[in-house]
Amino acid sequence: MRFGIVGPISKDTINRAPGETTSKFGAVAYSATVLAKLLESAEDDILCLSHVAAADREAVLALLDFPNIRLCGLDGPANRGTEIELQYLNRHERISKQTQVMTPVSFAEMEQLTNRDYVILMPLNDTDIPLATVRRFRQSSEATIFLDIHGLLTGVDHSGKRYRKQWAKEAEWLQAIDILKMNEHEASWAAGCSLSTFPEHLDYAVRMCKAG
Repeated sequence: MRFGIVGPISKDTINRAPGETTSKFGAVAYSATVLAKLLESAEDDILCLSHVAAADREAVLALLDFPNIRLCGLDGPANRGTEIELQYLNRHERISKQTQVMTPVSFAEMEQLTNRDYVILMPLNDTDIPLATVRRFRQSSEATIFLDIHGLLTGVDHSGKRYRKQWAKEAEWLQAIDILKMNEHEASWAAGCSLSTFPEHLDYAVRMCKAG
């Protein structure tokens, strides 16, 4: 099988306590690494499409140096990567601030994934992978398209603070994808109401399936 993963390789600065700060690359980097390890004894490969800042390119190449990962979209002096600051309040709560937003992925770049069997979309906000690009790609490829919903439920205000927002153009996104991934919290955010029981989650899932 031939996989494609699209989205930011975020440069995260993590503050857990005063004086306890770490920096690492996350988001798509995690998924690409896990998939590479799952497929390491097979002939399958992963094409990872992302944009990173020129200063981070060599570090990202080293991090994702697996024989079955192919990287594209990293070059280009105009590219911006995604940078996020995470301030943990406790084990479960954190404040997220986005200091830089990735240059959007273009259709010309997405065309490199046309012959993939599965394409995984992992935006961190709704500008990373434009809906118009996905709709056009859908018309040119028979790949099964998987969407991680988290980034489309997240906005960034003028100060860079990330906040929960309504899923814009939900119906159009549902027509452009095959598989929708969300956790129980994201399901409630997308539904616009609290889903706390199994029947409530089931009703919502049925509504999503009926919408395409």
